[in-house]
Amino acid sequence: MAEPSRTLAVLGPTNTGKTHYAIERMLGYRTGIIGLPLRLLAREVYDKIVSIRGPSVVALVTGEERIVPPRARYWVCTVEAMPQGMGADFVAIDEIQLCADPERGHVFTDRLLRMRGLRETQFLGAATMRSVIAQLVPGVEFVPRTRMSELTYSGSKKISKLPARTAIVGFSVENVYAIAELLRRQKGGAAVVMGALSPRTRNAQVEMYQNGEVDYLVATDAIGMGLNLDVGHVAFSALSKFDGRRMRELMPNELAQIAGRAGRGMKSGTFGVTGEAPPLHDEVAQAIMEHRFAPIRKLEWRNADLSLGNVGALITSLEARPDNELLVRARESDDVTALRTLSDIPDIRSRAVDGASVRLLWDVCRIPDFRGISQSEHAGLLEIIYRDLHDHGTLPDDWLARQIRRIDRTDGDIDTLSKRLAYIRTWTYVSQRKGWLEDESHWRAATRAVEDRLSDALHGALTQRFVDRRTAVLLRRLKQKEAIVAEVNDQGEVTVEGEFVGRLEGFRFLADKSATGQEAKTLGQASLQALAPHFHLRADRFYNAPDTEIDFTEQGGLMWGSQAVGKLVKGSDPLKPMIKPFVDDEAGADVAQKVERRLQHFIDRKVATLFEPLLALGRDEALTGLARGFGFRMVEALGVIPRGEVADEVKALDQDARAALRKHGIRFGQFTIFMPLLLKPAATRLRLVLWSLYKGLDEFPEAPPPGLVTVPAGRVPQGYYTMAGYRASGERAIRIDMLERLADMLRGLDSRGGFEANADMLSITGMTLEQFVDLMQGLGYKAERGEREKVKPVDRAVAEAPTQTAAEGGEAAPETAADQVAEIVDEGIAPIAAEPAEEAAVPAEIPEVAATEMLPGESPAEAVTPELEVYYTFTWAGRARRAGAAQGRAGKPEGRGQGKPGGRNKGKGKPRDDGGNAPKKFSAKPVKKDRIDPDNPFAAALMGLRDKT
Repeated sequence: MAEPSRTLAVLGPTNTGKTHYAIERMLGYRTGIIGLPLRLLAREVYDKIVSIRGPSVVALVTGEERIVPPRARYWVCTVEAMPQGMGADFVAIDEIQLCADPERGHVFTDRLLRMRGLRETQFLGAATMRSVIAQLVPGVEFVPRTRMSELTYSGSKKISKLPARTAIVGFSVENVYAIAELLRRQKGGAAVVMGALSPRTRNAQVEMYQNGEVDYLVATDAIGMGLNLDVGHVAFSALSKFDGRRMRELMPNELAQIAGRAGRGMKSGTFGVTGEAPPLHDEVAQAIMEHRFAPIRKLEWRNADLSLGNVGALITSLEARPDNELLVRARESDDVTALRTLSDIPDIRSRAVDGASVRLLWDVCRIPDFRGISQSEHAGLLEIIYRDLHDHGTLPDDWLARQIRRIDRTDGDIDTLSKRLAYIRTWTYVSQRKGWLEDESHWRAATRAVEDRLSDALHGALTQRFVDRRTAVLLRRLKQKEAIVAEVNDQGEVTVEGEFVGRLEGFRFLADKSATGQEAKTLGQASLQALAPHFHLRADRFYNAPDTEIDFTEQGGLMWGSQAVGKLVKGSDPLKPMIKPFVDDEAGADVAQKVERRLQHFIDRKVATLFEPLLALGRDEALTGLARGFGFRMVEALGVIPRGEVADEVKALDQDARAALRKHGIRFGQFTIFMPLLLKPAATRLRLVLWSLYKGLDEFPEAPPPGLVTVPAGRVPQGYYTMAGYRASGERAIRIDMLERLADMLRGLDSRGGFEANADMLSITGMTLEQFVDLMQGLGYKAERGEREKVKPVDRAVAEAPTQTAAEGGEAAPETAADQVAEIVDEGIAPIAAEPAEEAAVPAEIPEVAATEMLPGESPAEAVTPELEVYYTFTWAGRARRAGAAQGRAGKPEGRGQGKPGGRNKGKGKPRDDGGNAPKKFSAKPVKKDRIDPDNPFAAALMGLRDKT
């Protein structure tokens, strides 16, 4: 006699092992079917059974996936896809409490009422179903299950404070993405699980979480449907959701279903809220912890006994009401809405006239709207499919190929890939329908391949956007206290576990700038720990590096190649700066001390080399008295002192003292006392840095470019030009050694009578005449501008030919024509004319030239407008001029020197009747003589010409 069939209701909270119990029972029978609420969960159970019994006896049937081996004995299905009428020994329905779900509840209710195993039937779910099952299922046996671990409410926490192995639950795609983005920045990333994901994408995301690549999971309420994950804490980011019709608060039993994912097996779990979700009321939290909820009293129902004679009869049968008060007619679902829409189309109604065509129409209307587009667009697609199936028996291959080809693209962002994945699910569902395609196997494989490619692309996009692998890796290493190994390439780029984390500059780690907030903190902490051995190796190499690899910058920085390793700081003496090394604290005190010692050695040697004459001056014990004191002044002034600042001290020095100081290379210039060796570019650059450092300047002025005699004068700190080896005068500053050369030239000129600038003066200053005028005015000279006819080169040569003069105060010696010719030959001024054979005849009369007549060789321009040139006559302005010039330049930080460059007047000549006050005038033309030299061979002719004129 056959064993009677048993019906069990295995009820209890989450983490009670209900599904595991059902699988064990099913495998104890020869055949069995288990229905699960989600395609994701069905795939998980299928993989588990395959691992136990092998793939040859296990089938997987969902709306979009069908794996049915020829000798299949165990069927794992979604509840909607469960085959009926197979006569399996065992049947189980998981999450039976979904009978009360407004969207899908009628399907679960139908299985509860109508589906049975030949030997055993199990309904798995919450204890809230006990009463209604007892009333609807005769002879049912209740098998209570108790939770294997405790569930505790932990209140509200910020996302940044959530512990590892936390699942954060959101109820919209936007909310899930926003939380995942935040976790990426703060915690290194999160896996994302949503019901809309394909099993392949979902499995890849879950695998990241399960193997510890990320410690956080962001999911929709899909995780509440039996997905077994290693979750220690569940945090709700919201307590309400959109149920397809309206926003509503989650019921306590719904919250419990999700919260129960925390703590699997014997491990206890916690739940709470985060983000903008308000704290749970005490009674709600207590009910979840104690698993006390109001019983379900009504189940969703839809008539399963359909009339397929015509469309009208089908719609009427779907609108039938239940005859049991425990059942309520389900609200109109998408498939019924699609049926009404298509039945209103005359072309469709004319085709659906018999049972077979009506059944086909109903099957087409049950294609889910995976795309989530408008009802009219979905109905339009269904109309095309139904017409082709009705007229041709199958869908055209070329049409289907075009639909799939448009979707088969893996470019785009997460939203684009998600839409394509939803679209391909439509054709995956169609390919699973028996008899709808000529080559079902081909199209099932084709749609599956496209879905896999899109799934992999979506997983990659999700990972790229929501997972920072380097931060996740470092956090895991830190948490597990494993040794972290860093690699540094020649460019200083640091990688940890193959991930770029930043750059090592000298002895400081610069984290990747793209990291911010908690991510940057994690990178720094883990990277510095991994770099510890590299710091020591680098410090040893730096300590043994030659001085040629180290240098200082104009701002006092210290460089090792192109990397900053420290900076100069003020010491007790300008020539004894101190060092501040740039070394991360994590590198250790030993590394910092080694770097500091090496840098101190470098700068000490640099000062000793470049300032050797100055240091020798300070150490010279042979200097005594005023000379020794003046030597100390030179050392304090770093080898350059404006003479005006030490005029009295210089005056007090006797010749022996000056000679002793000159032996050290000191030059007593008219404007500056300086050491020429210390004006070289390298010494000047270092002097400016040391001076700026000792002055405490926030920004150090840079040295002028090497080789320039003058530079534009601007606003600079007081004393800058002196330290740079320049003296400001007018709008420009001139190098002090060149200024002294200019002073030497001026010393021999008549500074009272006046003088003009010559080519040598302009050459050594590298100035134009106008710039030279400004320079001279800055030095205390007055410049008087004048214009005169420009002298041609030949005339100038003749005019500047030297003339022999008598002794001072005597008459000029007579000069013969032969002497003049000899001078011309010696000077090479003009060609020598042949001696005339005889005296040239002088005409008795020379006609007078008319005023308008031009002489031979003259041009109209020369005759009308002679070419003029500008010249300046310089005279010493005296104290009044100096004071006025200084007052006019008030506001310029650099001061000017004192004293007249030319010294006492060296001018010679007869006393002038102007009392010596008027400036002396010079001309480039020879002075005309009142008499004709009688020794001139042309004297007779010239005197005759003069008398006639």
